[in-house]
Amino acid sequence: MEKPIKKTPSRITNATVGRSTFSFLIDLGFTLAMMLILYYAIGRPLILNQNDYYPAIDDQTSYVTSSRLLDVKDKGNFSYCIYDDTEATAPEDYAYKKYINHMWDYFMVALPENSLINPNNKVTSTVNGEEIPGYEGKVDPKDQNYGKWVYRYYFGYVETATEHSFVPSVEGDFTSKPVAGKDDTRYHYALKMELFDNGTSPFKGHYVDAVAHLSTQPKLSEYSNRIRLAQYAATIPSFVGAPIIFFFILPLCIPNGRTLGKLFLGVAVIDFDGYKASRFQIIVRQAIITFIWLVLALPWQVVAVPLFTLLMLVDYMTRVLSKKGQAIHDMLMHTLSIDAKKSIWFASEEEEKEFVEQHPHSPVSKALKAQAEEEKQDVVAATTSAMIEAEEKILDLSTINKRREEARRMTSFDEFEKKSDEEFAKREEEAAARKQEEDDSAEVVDPEAEEQALKDLAKLEGYTEEDLAAMNDDSTEDEDPDAFVDEKK
Repeated sequence: MEKPIKKTPSRITNATVGRSTFSFLIDLGFTLAMMLILYYAIGRPLILNQNDYYPAIDDQTSYVTSSRLLDVKDKGNFSYCIYDDTEATAPEDYAYKKYINHMWDYFMVALPENSLINPNNKVTSTVNGEEIPGYEGKVDPKDQNYGKWVYRYYFGYVETATEHSFVPSVEGDFTSKPVAGKDDTRYHYALKMELFDNGTSPFKGHYVDAVAHLSTQPKLSEYSNRIRLAQYAATIPSFVGAPIIFFFILPLCIPNGRTLGKLFLGVAVIDFDGYKASRFQIIVRQAIITFIWLVLALPWQVVAVPLFTLLMLVDYMTRVLSKKGQAIHDMLMHTLSIDAKKSIWFASEEEEKEFVEQHPHSPVSKALKAQAEEEKQDVVAATTSAMIEAEEKILDLSTINKRREEARRMTSFDEFEKKSDEEFAKREEEAAARKQEEDDSAEVVDPEAEEQALKDLAKLEGYTEEDLAAMNDDSTEDEDPDAFVDEKK
């Protein structure tokens, strides 16, 4: 048998999904703004500039420049050397020769001179998808084996079995001189496209393979890692400090676990049972939310951003689909986001009980007042009787003489009894007059305040304003208009 879903008291109104969403968007805006402030106030000037970032940029730029393979536009800014073929291009400067020159400088000049460039790295060819093996011998342009390795794998030349000479892998007449503006469809254009085809994505060609060989160098990877580490360190204050400020510290300082967004839109966090959430509940609840934000501080942004998005989406969809209106962090800590303007909540059951008992229209309060009034009347009556009895028992000379004088004047016993009753009635009237003076001196209740108090108390008992109005109409003829609304059955 399915267990019934536990509901919050009727005096509590859940915050709508739209209100909760907009409050989060407000917090998101403040958080992103604080991230930028922390980055430019702390991360960039105190961490990036004082760290290894710029020395690593200089080392990387010097290393790439020495390779003679890429176009160095600025420090840390490198790109392929791209040449466009035009009619004004001189035959001796035909585009494919440009790429051959860059590749020649890389393999025949930079590798022999720069010991930091290792020829042993393997590369997957973008031309045919085959693995290009590394060269494990001594880098020497005069060494025939080294020349064959360069010509075969990076210039696209193959050694024939008959002539034992290297020829281009592109079929055609490579001995004829190209004519500017008239060779787009001839052999030289095909040779250029085999070296570097920048019309596809990603780029492909033997020149691209040579750039890939440079990119696999351990020293270049070392420079790149130093740069990324410095950049990551500069973002730590933003990714850690901003979420902690807006999703952890502020909710602990603002009552009822409110963030700035919740404060602006009138949303509060309470215990699911309808009472004020404990300090422990607020701390752990906000710690869970802050932890999700701290995922962005992971050093692998390709993992951090999708993981953060996934966790936020799951938490939000849980809030939307939950019958109790709770997100995951609310379920774990037994809390609830409510509309603070339409809800009434107390710190504890004892506080709620005390409020109900002291409310002027509460049945409990009226019963206690009636009981006190009865006890007061009993005390007055008992006091009056005691006074009469005590007076009658006093047998001093003045009382005896008084009674004798009254006895002479009276003609019958009935007259004596009537006289006693009149004295008793007089004392009762004096007591009633004193009580009336006390009631008249009581504080006059403001009708509007009394009406609002009646609505608040009715809400505590589970009634809506419509129910209260209907019940007041039904009871106008038979009951006191100031009477308290009975409890729902």
